[in-house]
Amino acid sequence: MTYISTQNTYPSKFKYNFYRANFSFPDNLKVELSGKFHVDETMIKCDGEYKWFWEIIDADTKFLVATHLSEERTIEEVIKLFKQAKERSVERPKRVVVDGLWAYEKGFKKVFYSRYKEHKEFVRRAGIEARNK
Repeated sequence: MTYISTQNTYPSKFKYNFYRANFSFPDNLKVELSGKFHVDETMIKCDGEYKWFWEIIDADTKFLVATHLSEERTIEEVIKLFKQAKERSVERPKRVVVDGLWAYEKGFKKVFYSRYKEHKEFVRRAGIEARNK
């Protein structure tokens, strides 16, 4: 298995442009991340139809961990998004910041649950102020 460290190697803007322009992400590659995930969804118009675009971004490295496009906004779609993030990251997230959607917490527990007592912080916030904390 191959690992990539994105921490403290290049300025964030360069990393973003490099990955966006030159890097197709192989499915078997794992990435070292800070473990602080920001998760959000937004409705977009795609080919004349409205769809939901989901994303998970690592807070420190600004690495786009996972994306998902769906027609519905359900717990099943959240689970697909978190499974993709789990496959791409080396460690489980230490902190997850989400908006008020109820499905995030249930999907997170379904994908990242562990019977061992590991401290995971699940933060539900809404609005612009959530990103500043």
